[in-house]
Parts: sequence; structure tokens; C-alpha cells
Amino acid sequence: AGLLDLSFGSPRLLKRKSGAEDLVFAAPSELWGLNPETGKLRWYVETGLAGNVSPDAVFAGDLICVFGGYPATGRVGVKLGDDNKGEIVWRDNNSTYVPTPVVHEKALYWVSDQGFANAADAVSGKAIYKERLGGGSQGRGRGKPFYASQVIVGDNVYAVSRRQGTFVIAAKPTFEVVATNIIEGDDTDFNATPAVSDGCLFLRSNKALYCVGK
Repeated sequence: AGLLDLSFGSPRLLKRKSGAEDLVFAAPSELWGLNPETGKLRWYVETGLAGNVSPDAVFAGDLICVFGGYPATGRVGVKLGDDNKGEIVWRDNNSTYVPTPVVHEKALYWVSDQGFANAADAVSGKAIYKERLGGGSQGRGRGKPFYASQVIVGDNVYAVSRRQGTFVIAAKPTFEVVATNIIEGDDTDFNATPAVSDGCLFLRSNKALYCVGK
């Protein structure tokens, strides 16, 4: 299979200090920076995260953080110089296979598909906490407990599980579940990443689309 056959994340625009923009895309074992106007490759970095790469690359200041890999997952922090030479400044095996992390105040937050809530310092890559959410396994043949990527609203991380509701986690160094919200009467899977617009949270299950607001 080619590199793009194993790439499932979305490209993201990175605005450089020079004012130029790169279209950043995480591929198996590599991170690419493309000219968004021409599609031509400007730079690439070998990440070593082989196999499927599902999460999007995320940005923390001048760091690009890449998660994923299969069958072994990992995460790396890449610092890109003005000369388009990239350097891996940290590497760790505690990662996620499907959900994309979020960044808040130089910290990374993510809930892995296995159902562990994680936080790590984005600059050093050092883990801050790792805690189990919910009841863990979904049962034989039912897949992992989390597929949706996390979103951040204010100072909270919203993590939508497939069958155990939405977990609201404080975006701070101490692990705290602020709330767990379940939509009664819908026992289908919630696989989609939530959307946020105009004070409303949009959640989609296999049954319906919900708008949650004040």
C-alpha cells in the first residue's frame, strides 16, 4: 500500500513566523509540509510512526505534534527551523490510534480509543496524567470505547464516547471529570467528533443529530 492508503487524518494549515503557510499532513513514518497553493512538497520529517496514521497533526506554538501508528502507536514533537529542517525534540509511546488530541496552554489533552484520558506537556512531551474513563471495553466485537476526537470549549475538554456519554474534563494539570452527560433513549453509537458553533454543541449518533445549548 502507498503512504496515502494508510493516512486517515486531515491536513492542517500552519502559519509560520515568516508569514508563510504550510499545509501539514501526517503520513506513515513521515510528516509533510506542502505549499497550499501548488501542492508541492516544501519539507518532510521522518517520524518513525509506521503503519496507519489516523489523528491529525496538532500545533503547540512552534511545535508540531504527531500521534498514531499501527500496530504500535506513538507520539512525537517536531520543531521546524527557518531552513525547513525538522528536528524531533521528544518521543513517547503513550499515544492514541484514532482520536486527535487538543492543545490548551501548552498542554496536550487526549482520550485514547482504549478509553484513557491523558495530558502531557507539549514542549517537553512529558506525561502529566493517564486515567481510565468510563467502563473500558465495549464488549466482544463492539470495537473500542472512543472513536471521536476531542474538542476544547473554554477550559474544558469534551470527549464523546461511543456508548457511555460525553465526558467533560477540566483542561488543567490535575485530572478532573467535571460532568458526564448521556442522551437518554439513544443506545446507538456516537462515533463522530462533536462540532461547536454559536454557543451550541452538536453531537451525532447513528440515530440522530443533536444540538445542545442553553
